[in-house]
Amino acid sequence: MIAKLLCSLAIGLALLLSAPLHAAWQNVVNGKMLGKRMPPLPPALDIDRGRAGSANAGTGNDVVLVYFWAPWCASCHENVPVLSRLQHEFGAQGLRVIGMAREPPAEVSAFARRNPLAYPVRSDADGALFAGLGVRSLPYAVLVDRNGIIVWQGDPIGLDRRTVATTLAAPKLGALVRF
Repeated sequence: MIAKLLCSLAIGLALLLSAPLHAAWQNVVNGKMLGKRMPPLPPALDIDRGRAGSANAGTGNDVVLVYFWAPWCASCHENVPVLSRLQHEFGAQGLRVIGMAREPPAEVSAFARRNPLAYPVRSDADGALFAGLGVRSLPYAVLVDRNGIIVWQGDPIGLDRRTVATTLAAPKLGALVRF
């Protein structure tokens, strides 16, 4: 009886601590990026041609959720509906979800043609962005505010709507300065 109670308590404690531990693990594995400036993104892909397109690679005035994934990553595929819902819910308010894979543009484009996504995808085939942000574990995402600063990092399953809404509500700092 006592062993059963202790086992139940251990399982309950593990479940209670699992989300914060996973977030902490993401920080250790992927590096602490909070408060750092987001580097420029590679160009969007021309999905029909399987190569880089000419879309703006910067973040502009939008809040951007950069989602690091891979076509071969099964747990990454589980995040697609979550990210699509975020894009649909907050897109009109200025959220841009961008998928970022390390595979060559043709491979990323082929995946996107087979699996329609509600957000654009890009290829970081040379790995410069992955390396610059210290991304070593997938799935992983960073939320970048209107000032280009990373305000959240981790597995997108752990990103709550309140964080997205708060980030969208914050003004761009340059917009506050008037002369």
